[in-house]
Amino acid sequence: MKLKPEDVTLYAVCMKNSPLRFDSRAKLVSFYGDEGEHADVNPYWAELSCMYSLWNNCSAPFFGIVNYRRNWEESVLSSLEDDTLYIPRHVTFPFSIRKQFSQGHGGGLDGTVEFSLALARQGRIPFTEEMLQEAWNQPKFFETLLVMGPNDVMHSFFDLVFDILIPIWEEHLDYFLERTGYNKRGPAFMMERLLTAVYLNKEHFFGSQKVVECPFVLYR
Repeated sequence: MKLKPEDVTLYAVCMKNSPLRFDSRAKLVSFYGDEGEHADVNPYWAELSCMYSLWNNCSAPFFGIVNYRRNWEESVLSSLEDDTLYIPRHVTFPFSIRKQFSQGHGGGLDGTVEFSLALARQGRIPFTEEMLQEAWNQPKFFETLLVMGPNDVMHSFFDLVFDILIPIWEEHLDYFLERTGYNKRGPAFMMERLLTAVYLNKEHFFGSQKVVECPFVLYR
């Protein structure tokens, strides 16, 4: 069934020094990650801290995650179906996402690639090692952690997100806490790449669930 933008709740991840930069016909709820019970992990997890807060704790029938300067295009919000999971559109690099990750983040997060492969090899995150190797070595990248969909699908999506993130975070906590500056958000940057692996294997992870890529807008 078609949805109206007014039927959609978007949780916009903000900070006190980075307020919301846009308006929308959808219902916008500002989530201040640097306040409240998850403020300690927000500098590392970014939008993931909002997901964690909403995980099994959100009753909105159809909702999504955006951030203070990124929102779905209004044309997307005017043509939503109530049974669909919406993910960010992908870009294609002229090289692998593993190479882009190294270059784009100053080489300071290269260790997370091996962390993910090792835990996949041990069966501690829901990937095979082969699946992750293939994802890291190909050029498609689903940039940002934006996502939206019906309530039950979103909570299943969060189950998957934290089945991936928490084992890596707990196993390598000291490594992540030692990152500084831009790379402090290493877990969030890593998860953009690991969710790329999920989206590239959407039939494996989502079965018959309808999944659609959508464009978003960056507000400067």
